[in-house]
Amino acid sequence: MMATLPNGVLPGRPQALLCRLTRLLTVVAGLIVAAGCADDPVALLPGDISGTVRVDGVPLANVAVSVTGPVTKNGMTDEAGQFSFPDLSAGTYTVTVTNPDELQYEFSVTSETVDVTAGATATVSFAGTFKASVSSIDVIDAGSILKTLSITLDRPSSVVVEYWTEGADRLRVTSDANETSHDVFVPRLRSASVYDYEVTTVSSLGGFGAIFPGTFDTEALPSYLSDLRFQVIGEATFPLLMLSYKSVMIDTDGNIVWYRVDGKGTAGFARFPDGDFVFQTNQGLEVVTPMSEVVATLTEDDAAARTGRTGFNMHHDVTVTPDETVLVLVRAGTATVRDTAWVGDEIWEWDPVSDDLTLRWAASDFFSPDTDRGAGSRPDDWIHANSLSIGPRGNYLVSFFFLSEVTSIAADFQSIEWRLGGPASSFTVAEDAMEAGQHTAVEVSPNRVLLFDNGLGRASGELFSRGLELELDQAAGTAETVWEFRPRPDIYAPIVSSARRLANGNTVVGFGPSPGLRDASGPIATYEVTRGNRVLWQVVVEASTRRIYRSTPLYQIAGEEVVPTQLSAQAVAGGGG
Repeated sequence: MMATLPNGVLPGRPQALLCRLTRLLTVVAGLIVAAGCADDPVALLPGDISGTVRVDGVPLANVAVSVTGPVTKNGMTDEAGQFSFPDLSAGTYTVTVTNPDELQYEFSVTSETVDVTAGATATVSFAGTFKASVSSIDVIDAGSILKTLSITLDRPSSVVVEYWTEGADRLRVTSDANETSHDVFVPRLRSASVYDYEVTTVSSLGGFGAIFPGTFDTEALPSYLSDLRFQVIGEATFPLLMLSYKSVMIDTDGNIVWYRVDGKGTAGFARFPDGDFVFQTNQGLEVVTPMSEVVATLTEDDAAARTGRTGFNMHHDVTVTPDETVLVLVRAGTATVRDTAWVGDEIWEWDPVSDDLTLRWAASDFFSPDTDRGAGSRPDDWIHANSLSIGPRGNYLVSFFFLSEVTSIAADFQSIEWRLGGPASSFTVAEDAMEAGQHTAVEVSPNRVLLFDNGLGRASGELFSRGLELELDQAAGTAETVWEFRPRPDIYAPIVSSARRLANGNTVVGFGPSPGLRDASGPIATYEVTRGNRVLWQVVVEASTRRIYRSTPLYQIAGEEVVPTQLSAQAVAGGGG
């Protein structure tokens, strides 16, 4: 005979089990339980959390997993990558997986929030990926200081390369492509040096992989560069200086860190947004990568065949437009006065992608040799354009050396905005400005023109050159000197030379001719000066070269950046999970 216990509890059966059975049967019958057993013991039953950890579908064993909430527990995955936390009180929990090897694996999510209910199991899984590993690294030589690391990975990833030598900055370059093969150019190397490097993979989530170290050597410079020496004083606010002498670049410590391997001499150059250079050479135009590879050309012979014109000469300067086409100065086009043909200048536009070539502007349409002539003008070289730049309104500034004039051409090339200096100046020019030839004219801001004032044939007879900035008052028709820089002692540079404004407001002024060239005083020197004319840095070129056509400050060769010691890959590798 079965004994009846209080509240209907059967002997040998826990009340909680009976209530769970009753609740299950009630749910199956489609009924709503309004009241459970006495004190609703189902609500007091434990719940569970379980799940898996996999990397690229492979179970990962011995991974630390924790749950925090009403209670805290820690555990590890088993050989099948599974974990389980039984007997948890009902409530909200955070499940966290700890990456066992941040250099080898990566998880996009390492924590999940789940709700545990009485008598039920909540599941959560974590999926990671393997980080790429370096299979091989080869050093490819393109020149004594032009090196490329050819890197092969075991799976697609981007890579970071850091490299350094004694006495130089630690530098970093990145290849962002998600590929298994990367050819990474490592720029700004010094000659005859031993470099250490470290290659690190970077996942799509930004995590660093393991570091793969190595070394490579740089060789001595080519013989035609071996006599170049640079005497540096002070510290510049920019890292690099391009010298238009066989296209050589130095760092501001006075080391040659880039050159064209073909040794071609150049005059003007400009850069495309992707970092490629376009050089004006004796043969025409060349687009050159930072690795010194020529990828597009427009020779004068090609231009002659295409235009049907002869006797022209691309010269002095180029600039890159917002459309990534190239504008170049061309000595061409004639104006005839009293049976004498005077050769002027034109602006041609070349598209390196389509190879289209278009005449955009001709001086002979706007100027006359009868009235627009200077002391140096001659029939075969009437106005001698020597610089071309794009202004703040999309206008084009051209410096005409023989006229001692800077002309602003409207953005559509159909009219002249103004003429500064020369025989038909739109402005009354203060003092002795715009009377003695100039180079590198740029409208650095609306109505502010920066140029190098050569001082050739100055009316006062004084022999000096300077960086000069003029402010144009369109309403009053005046041009006032607002800034100038003359080194002490004065340097007389009657030809070539440059003045370049930096983003920080400083100016880099380069005096280009060697002593004795066209009566120049020398030396060949470049200065960085503040707005208040404090000299921060200077370099003197000691070489047999006759001139440096221009000195142009740059901030990078191929996207390299200086790495603060605390931010090197060695310091942060493993920090990205």
